Amino acid sequence: METAMYADHGDKRTYGYVRFVRFIPRLLMAPGDFFESPDSTGGYGSSLVFLFSMSLVYAMAASLFVAESRLIFGLVFFLNAFVTPFILASILYLLSLLSHRGVYTFSGIFSITAYASVTLLFSWIPGIAMITGVWKFCLVGVGMARQGGIGGLKAALHVFAAATIMLLFIQLFKPLMIQ
Repeated sequence: METAMYADHGDKRTYGYVRFVRFIPRLLMAPGDFFESPDSTGGYGSSLVFLFSMSLVYAMAASLFVAESRLIFGLVFFLNAFVTPFILASILYLLSLLSHRGVYTFSGIFSITAYASVTLLFSWIPGIAMITGVWKFCLVGVGMARQGGIGGLKAALHVFAAATIMLLFIQLFKPLMIQ
């Protein structure tokens, strides 16, 4: 059985990183078309591999700007990049249950947040993180609108509410962080 994360090359099945490289230009230049395609709804496997790859690239690139303890910072950068889409997907899923019950599955929303992590390719560049963060939320909104058919305004409201909740959690746990 062919899965979304494997590509068939003749007699042998090889890991389909080539497919993921093809996802990147589509996500960057035509995100609406990408999120309407079956590629964006491939389930957990495909989106997890994509998220893992983007997180790894981000962590390696971002740790180049750290003077000491690069391995530790690289691990922290990776964990942050890898875990954040799970948190965002959880919040968006709960919000969608409140407003659009049955329109989204958790795996569908997770796929959207995982593929929106394409912005990690640029987030490591100094001074660009804020722009790519907003861009990521825009991609999530486009994905929700295209996959769920809820309309751009409702998708934007969901994303705005999720971003607000995430910022409130950050402020709530800020005192626990090491200064």
